[in-house]
Amino acid sequence: SRSSEEALPWLNKALDRLSLVVDDKSNSNTNSMAQKYVVAALSKRAECFAHTQRDSEAIRDCDQALGLADREDRHELIIRRAKSLAALGEHEGAVEDVKNSLAAVGKADDVHFHAAWAMSVAKRAVETDDGIPAPEKDKLAKEYGRLAVEHLLAAEQAAALTRLQLDDLRRHADFAPIRGEESVQHLFQNQ
Repeated sequence: SRSSEEALPWLNKALDRLSLVVDDKSNSNTNSMAQKYVVAALSKRAECFAHTQRDSEAIRDCDQALGLADREDRHELIIRRAKSLAALGEHEGAVEDVKNSLAAVGKADDVHFHAAWAMSVAKRAVETDDGIPAPEKDKLAKEYGRLAVEHLLAAEQAAALTRLQLDDLRRHADFAPIRGEESVQHLFQNQ
């Protein structure tokens, strides 16, 4: 979190300079490369905003980056936005983003862990959503939890679950809603 705060001013400076290059239409090759760097910087800044609980700003950066990103970069941005939407309690938008990301890239192995993360946060968000009647809330929470675990198992099956990701799964508060699931406990025992 502290390193994220420290990175923000540098990312802001980088984005200011890159925007000058992108706005200069005299060299399309330079402009195209600068645009890729803008997408990368916006993505990184969105990650920093999310780590510092500034999820509205993270969503704004993801949306801006999505407007510039190539097709192959979009799924990471969409998943990053899904996590922030869920953190803000917008679980329906988060679930839609996860579905859209997976539809855009198919069943890419590297997407599953982050899709599980977003679904776990969505589960927590729906559990605290007072605008939904209790029976529907319970149904959605179970569904979001099931999908989170399903994505974790898909990542494990594809051998795409890293030791660092397992550490996040064990320790990060965002995974608390699914950590007690039998399948998740089984993941810990297998590693």
